Amino acid sequence: MGFIEASKNVFIKWKDFDSRISRSEYWWGNLGVTIISLLLGLAIGLLAGFGGAALGYSLGAIQSFGNVVLLPWYVFSFIAGLSLVARRLHDVNKSGWWILIFLTIVGMLFLIYWYCKKGDAGDNRFGKNPLNLHAA
Repeated sequence: MGFIEASKNVFIKWKDFDSRISRSEYWWGNLGVTIISLLLGLAIGLLAGFGGAALGYSLGAIQSFGNVVLLPWYVFSFIAGLSLVARRLHDVNKSGWWILIFLTIVGMLFLIYWYCKKGDAGDNRFGKNPLNLHAA
């Protein structure tokens, strides 16, 4: 799966915590959300900074305004990110609840391994192989 399609799927499947995704969809989707977040932050920062400075607002007030404006994006990208992780873990036949091991240092290593690991070749308890679905 390519960058554009994976990035679109983040928005389309943001509340899907049940299916599976391939490694490429996971990594491209994360990259898409990261780029959008950077661009939104930059745009809001520039607009608020220039507009706020022209109106005489303090830097703290400008930063607070930017955070309030971006709050819906923060919430959306957090939920979409959890969904991506759950679906990626499903591809390696792990429950999405395994994300909780990120709270430990050793757990983060396991998560990185599972994010990079090739998914189950056939169907598993979370559904059909996503690579076979795209080929059909």
